[in-house]
Amino acid sequence: MKKYVIDTHAWIEFLFATEKGQKVNEIITGVQNRCMTAECTLGELKSWALRNARDFERILAAVESQSEIVPIERDDWLSAAELRHEMRKTRKDFGLIDAVILAKQKEHAGMLVSGDSDFKGLPNVLFLG
Repeated sequence: MKKYVIDTHAWIEFLFATEKGQKVNEIITGVQNRCMTAECTLGELKSWALRNARDFERILAAVESQSEIVPIERDDWLSAAELRHEMRKTRKDFGLIDAVILAKQKEHAGMLVSGDSDFKGLPNVLFLG
């Protein structure tokens, strides 16, 4: 079984059936794939929906029905702080939420699926470039 952590950018591409979203669709619908979404991604999706006048309940239902929502625990935040510190040495604007998502990807030993340029070129990232 292949494991994937799907981030906000990838979910938006998937939900709105963009060209980049086709790859995300293949992953999400893959029978042998386990797809996960970090809890914090739900907050980012809600923020995106509010900014873009989109129906968040529809988005939430799709995400929850097609992936496992993984909780963010205290140790995840602490690991993320360390990751962010290291990442900022080479990526000036690397954010804490990005670090949390990266920490979850590492914890589950899966691939991170993202189109966020902050993740471009990192190991175990399927970049939707």
